[in-house]
Amino acid sequence: MRDYHFFSDHKISEKGQNVVINGSEANHIIKVKRVQKGQTLTLIDNEGGFAKAVLTDFRNEKAFLEILDIIPSFDDRQEIILIISLLKGEAMDWCIQKATELGVKEIYPVITDFSTIKLDAEKNTKKIQRFKEISIQALKQCRSFRAPDIKDILPLENFLKIIKNKEDSCSKIWLWEQKKEQSDILTIFKNFKFSLPVCLLIGPEGGFSPREIKMIPEHGFIPATLGNRILRAETAALSSISIISGFLNHVACKNN
Repeated sequence: MRDYHFFSDHKISEKGQNVVINGSEANHIIKVKRVQKGQTLTLIDNEGGFAKAVLTDFRNEKAFLEILDIIPSFDDRQEIILIISLLKGEAMDWCIQKATELGVKEIYPVITDFSTIKLDAEKNTKKIQRFKEISIQALKQCRSFRAPDIKDILPLENFLKIIKNKEDSCSKIWLWEQKKEQSDILTIFKNFKFSLPVCLLIGPEGGFSPREIKMIPEHGFIPATLGNRILRAETAALSSISIISGFLNHVACKNN
């Protein structure tokens, strides 16, 4: 049987540990992948825990497992923080999924002046829970160890106040299609001293408001372009993440 990865809400800590999985993940183990008693599988816990386990029982819609062996793991996420204006429907879901696959470390969904989605505490709590579930499924698919830390939804200006405290400890880039004679992302990295993590700011489909265009560079963000084409926000986000990730991998290889 193919070695599928499954998610545990419980921290994986030691050999011999008993783990109970319920809900949709238990259903996925038993009814979707049809794991049988005595068969082994791989568990992750999103805290770096990674283990081989055996299914010992299934009852009352719960899967009972025993940890057979702890497997060494590491945090393989990139030092990239994605700040993205909350997108409508499947576009945001797709962005969360692909950002997870590409190894983004943190995601800040923000509300901007031109966002079509507005702040609503109850609805936004459900959105964040959905984003985390999508991220975990993507984590399992790409067989990695840690999903992004997805933050609560907040207004852009509130995020900028948070990032202000990291003035000297990160590189800050924002995609802005209206500024002429601006540089692409790689040119910015080559011409400016950069530090980690890299904060990448992506606006909504309607762009940034005049107020935000004035405010963002005041907090240290350098405008960048992806070329002459006007891209959808989710396309711009994933293209930029790929470029930054490739550059960071290149630097890491040179330093090793």
